[in-house]
Order: sequence, then structure tokens, then C-alpha cells
Amino acid sequence: MHKITILTYVLRLLGLVLILLALFGGGVLYNLFPGLEGQSTNPFFYGGVVLYMLGAVAYYFISRREKALKRKAKAEEVLNRFKKPEEGESQE
Repeated sequence: MHKITILTYVLRLLGLVLILLALFGGGVLYNLFPGLEGQSTNPFFYGGVVLYMLGAVAYYFISRREKALKRKAKAEEVLNRFKKPEEGESQE
């Protein structure tokens, strides 16, 4: 697996953790950041959504590029298999 693909999974996981903390872990957030007492946890929720979406969109484009490269390599392999050998070349 490529490092960039792993990074997309990490972004998505971090986004999910932030969303779950905002929805169910208000007490934990207020203990970690005492200055937030009396304020909304919406920034954590929306930050989680943004991180998840960044990871998902990046994964989509990376996956699309890798699939295109695999398709191109497979097409070249098929073309090379059925290509007629030129004069002077030996058949394998």
C-alpha cells in the first residue's frame, strides 16, 4: 500500500473520531479542553466532517489514478502479446 493511501485512511479515521467525540463525548472534550466549558462542540463535529471528506475525496482520486494505470498496463500487455514480431526479432 502506498503512503498516500494510508494517509487517506488516517484522515478518515481521525474525522470519524472527531465526529463521534462531538456527538457522544462532550464530557471528554470538556475535560481535555476546559476553556470550552459552556461552548458548543460543533467545531469538532464540522472539523471531523471536513477531515473525513478530505480523506474520502483524496482516496477517490488516488484509487481512480491507480486503476487507470493498471488498465493501461494490462492493455499494453495484451497489445504486446498479439503484436507481430518485426524482422530480425526472435519469437519467445
